[in-house]
Amino acid sequence: MSDPRPIIDVISSHPWVGRARYAGEEIVVQPHPDAVAVRPVLGALVREHLEHWSEVYEWIYLTSDAEQSSDLDLSGWRASDTGEPLPREHMLEWIDRTVELVREGNPRCVLELGCGTGLLLRRLCADVERYVGTDVSEAAVQRLTAAGLPGVRVVLAAAHESGSPQVVAALEDRRPDCVLINSVTQCFPGGDYLDAVVSDALALVADGGRVIIGDFRHAGLAGRYHRWLSSDDQDAARRAAADEEFVFDPKVLAEIAGRCGRPVTLSVRAKTMTADTELTRYRCDVVLHVGPPAATAGGGGTPVPNALLCDDPGGVAPHVLRERIAGTGAVVGLDLDDPTRLLVCPPTGDPVDLIPPAGPAPADPIVRFVAGRLAETVRDHLARVRPGEPQPVVRVEWEGTR
Repeated sequence: MSDPRPIIDVISSHPWVGRARYAGEEIVVQPHPDAVAVRPVLGALVREHLEHWSEVYEWIYLTSDAEQSSDLDLSGWRASDTGEPLPREHMLEWIDRTVELVREGNPRCVLELGCGTGLLLRRLCADVERYVGTDVSEAAVQRLTAAGLPGVRVVLAAAHESGSPQVVAALEDRRPDCVLINSVTQCFPGGDYLDAVVSDALALVADGGRVIIGDFRHAGLAGRYHRWLSSDDQDAARRAAADEEFVFDPKVLAEIAGRCGRPVTLSVRAKTMTADTELTRYRCDVVLHVGPPAATAGGGGTPVPNALLCDDPGGVAPHVLRERIAGTGAVVGLDLDDPTRLLVCPPTGDPVDLIPPAGPAPADPIVRFVAGRLAETVRDHLARVRPGEPQPVVRVEWEGTR
């Protein structure tokens, strides 16, 4: 028997719906706050978004041609413009630069959130006393566990579960002096989730330790990225609207760190691989150092145009600048206000309370996901409780929580 209640009441009875109202011939639906929450409990819609990415990487790793014992499984590393695998030599240099970044802090206990096939774990674990990796892919966790690497524990867990009992047990009551979150933020639902993951990492890391948020796409370069994929303005705009990856401004990390109650400095690092690819152009690393600023060598000077992004006679490619400053103690950074410009700066960076707030950002991926998934859920709900009746046009209205 069909539910006799008014259709608005039927829709509003679904636990994912916060409010439903008529808008002309449409019914506009807003998600329930609990369904899109990250804290204190992960909402159902956020959980579904994360499960989507878990399934993607589970499939990638299960269908990989690489040997299970291989220390160079590059499954999933493909160029956005061609769909072809990124060059092996380029990926080897990408690995080397990231390993150097981690070793810079001389960690003894590392927690890597999202270790994937172990590209970094396999190269860093011999340097430390304890290395704990987490991943959402059961296949990845099983393969790395089967490798039996000394001092390594690998746990099936998402990035927001760094404080879970299984991760705590794997750390054996140690506080990591490096929490590594590398090349995984693109799969995050949005800013609230990033806030939760980084806040937990800052609370967990030992005094004097570092939280590294690596290989993420810079929001300030998003427009250039889509125009690099397509020179047609309309096509570039279409690609931007359909982009499923999370991008953000590094200044957001300063805002998060500023609330952790500990002294933190922030260093934004340019990618300095030799090859000119999307990894070198549009991604960067941030190091959050927990502790008072230390006196370091190098740094200062005027920003210079990044030759990969600017048609400027004074431009310099990041890898060239890296070679010029080798041995000085300085690093190649990005200008916080203009990511098309490079800086020579000290590795510890600046106190987060001196960094200005971030500007407007692209919509979080969870917004587009909720728009489609909640509308679908409402239609399914109506078909179940009012079978055979005409379906209304349902539109989701939600701009996120930030």
